[in-house]
Amino acid sequence: MKILNLFPTPVLSILLKDISDFLIKEYIEECSKIKYINEGATGFTSNNQQVLNISAFKILKKNILNYASLYLKEMSHEFEELQISNSWVNLLNQHQSIPPHKHYNSYISGVFYLTNGSPINFFHPSSFSENNIKPNYLDSPTFYPVEEKITTQKGLLLIFPSYLEHSVYASDIDGRISIAFNIIPKGEFGPPTAKLYLK
Repeated sequence: MKILNLFPTPVLSILLKDISDFLIKEYIEECSKIKYINEGATGFTSNNQQVLNISAFKILKKNILNYASLYLKEMSHEFEELQISNSWVNLLNQHQSIPPHKHYNSYISGVFYLTNGSPINFFHPSSFSENNIKPNYLDSPTFYPVEEKITTQKGLLLIFPSYLEHSVYASDIDGRISIAFNIIPKGEFGPPTAKLYLK
């Protein structure tokens, strides 16, 4: 018997070894200097939508682009170069959460955690999953990242397709800080009959 795991949605998950606790403290300090928009129950979002262009985040930005490139190459995507189109800080205090959403005008997206805190939740892209009697992580309508899958923690980088809907559960602490980002190709990409060039 063979079971084919068709149409998987790959998510990259890695603890960044290059980002020390000292660097993370510097990043948190840098985030404290940024102005935020108060989104009410959904927390605070930085006014600056190009946070990773701040010089203090240079090493983090390099890591993100390196792993984004490896992630796409693993799936045989063809591209010349990648660029971070926008990046911002999310700050959640106790009882604040981020509702289900996707990242539009983007190719792949991701998040880097500066603190521990409430986990991210991914939603199955297919409505077929709603017919399950006893779903598991392969076909459940939602994916709760428990310990054996993804535990959101300080230093963790996640990268996923921008179409993948996700949310953040209500925070049980004050000061849950993460940096979210979107990535698009730069230069020539796509097959010959659908070639695009982005500067």
